[in-house]
Amino acid sequence: EARLVEKLSGSSETRWAILSGDDPAGWQALLELSARDKKRAPIRVDPARLASVDPIDVEDCALRIGRMARLTRVPLVIDLTNVDGPEGIGDRVANFLATLGRAGCRAVLICRDHARIVRQLGCVAFDIVTTRPLSPASRVAAVRVAAKGADANLTDKAAEAISNRYPLSVD
Repeated sequence: EARLVEKLSGSSETRWAILSGDDPAGWQALLELSARDKKRAPIRVDPARLASVDPIDVEDCALRIGRMARLTRVPLVIDLTNVDGPEGIGDRVANFLATLGRAGCRAVLICRDHARIVRQLGCVAFDIVTTRPLSPASRVAAVRVAAKGADANLTDKAAEAISNRYPLSVD
């Protein structure tokens, strides 16, 4: 939601948000829509690409990205869905996240299982969001908007029935 993007550029103590669950594409889409509405394209990071990078270069990369995110006040979105497997996120990714944490930037982490990620974050202040990116009420509202765009009139009950039968995701 727009609140996530706003939170990341705000001045609250919590600097990171962990968006967890089985709809990472929905979280990505929601963040993209929110950032587009604010006319602020997020900085997107795929840490799975760090597997073959020298550890010193990982720290340097994290410092540069963290500095850029802090100076531009642009949301930093880190997609951990490709690295949060049963063995954890790996040394390079853990080093990348720790360096970002020390850089004092704000970030959103997208993952499937937040427990593995949280264990490796250290002392960075974070919030965990495990709800679905698109709430049931939002799905009903989307059905109503789509019906209106197609010149169809739906009752509240019909819009709810359609949204329950065909649960659309944000993406």
